[in-house]
Amino acid sequence: VMTARPSPSLPVLPGVERVAVRPLDLAANARLFAAVVGGRNLEHNLSNAVHLATEGVPAWTVALADDMRERGAALVDVQLVHAGDALTITVPERLQLRVASDLAQLSATDRATLQLASLFREPVDVPTLAAVQGFPRDAVEGPVRRLLALHWVVPDVETPDLWPAEGRWGGGGGLLTMPARMRIAGGTLMRDAVRNSLSPHASGTLHGMIASALERGGAAEDERRVAQLAYHAVRAYDPSRAPAYLVRAADLAERDGDLAEAAGYVAD
Repeated sequence: VMTARPSPSLPVLPGVERVAVRPLDLAANARLFAAVVGGRNLEHNLSNAVHLATEGVPAWTVALADDMRERGAALVDVQLVHAGDALTITVPERLQLRVASDLAQLSATDRATLQLASLFREPVDVPTLAAVQGFPRDAVEGPVRRLLALHWVVPDVETPDLWPAEGRWGGGGGLLTMPARMRIAGGTLMRDAVRNSLSPHASGTLHGMIASALERGGAAEDERRVAQLAYHAVRAYDPSRAPAYLVRAADLAERDGDLAEAAGYVAD
């Protein structure tokens, strides 16, 4: 048995089959969470929320189940686990501490690139990361390739664990194919844990830089991206841009019949 971590690359050996250990699917993830809490399965909304938060990574699912059980946020009723008064998922302290320790082992450039990527709600591409930082694209591809090799970020595809890679086993000596878009690996828990490593001031500054880069790319004239601009402008605490983008985003959401989203923009 040969394993390759953190790089997905293995040497080419005739007759050797590669087996990818994939994350748990929705049903298996729900059963694991329920077992930790003391039930047999999860109600539908909680099951979906837990899988979105953990992406089926067993360690994160167990940590989240322990945390929600201790907070009384996950309750058992006739062996069915359901959320408490309100479904709130936050980063467990032990996961936050582990992420902080792992982040400290990255170079300053790789860590900054990862923290920037974590501030996007949607998958992000290399040109956008480069535009925000004011770097040439080539200067950003290096950190992104290392983050891909270390599984901090994954391609925004259906089976990111099978993303093609070439190179020496066990360490990313080869060249990872650059995906069109990528996201933080490990679900929203990991994304939020990386975000939490930034101070509020640093986070607000970066959101402002993202909003400016999106404006330079024509996002203000693209109805599909107005909501994205509003999201970053609000978190940049930008009184000159946020109100106008929020009003436009609310109007567009109301036009499309999404009243709940429109109300959210008005509340912001």
